[in-house]
Amino acid sequence: METIGVKTSRRVEFVEITSAVRQWVGQQPGTSGVVTVYVPHTTAGIMINENADPDVIRDLTMQLDKIVPHKDGYHHAEGNAAAHIKATLVGSSVQVIIEQLGWIGTHLKPGATVTDVGSTKRAIMQAAAAGLPGRINFIGGHPMAGAESLGVESA
Repeated sequence: METIGVKTSRRVEFVEITSAVRQWVGQQPGTSGVVTVYVPHTTAGIMINENADPDVIRDLTMQLDKIVPHKDGYHHAEGNAAAHIKATLVGSSVQVIIEQLGWIGTHLKPGATVTDVGSTKRAIMQAAAAGLPGRINFIGGHPMAGAESLGVESA
């Protein structure tokens, strides 16, 4: 397991780590599989975003702050309840099919961050089915999202 250190300086901050993940994957044997990026801290989350327009990050920050204000009468004694709630909303892990790293790189601008936090995408499922040996099962997306065609009922 590899560790990627990330430093932040604001309450809500988005840090691009795609190049670090791509570099680590490039050092591994083989060219297929699934890479999982997991954040073990309860006040940090991870997501995939195209980074094509900086306004998207500003909008995400604005909406997260609107939905979960920093101070709102929380009971958590450490004073960081909002960070715990935001991390829960964003999610703690993402998975990317290694073959998709190259495809993603050709379709997104440099510095893009990639995630599929809330759904199971048919293209990813098909690529996984074609690229993995028959004895390996792949479940994509967020475990509570279900399938894109069936919704949460199939989760």
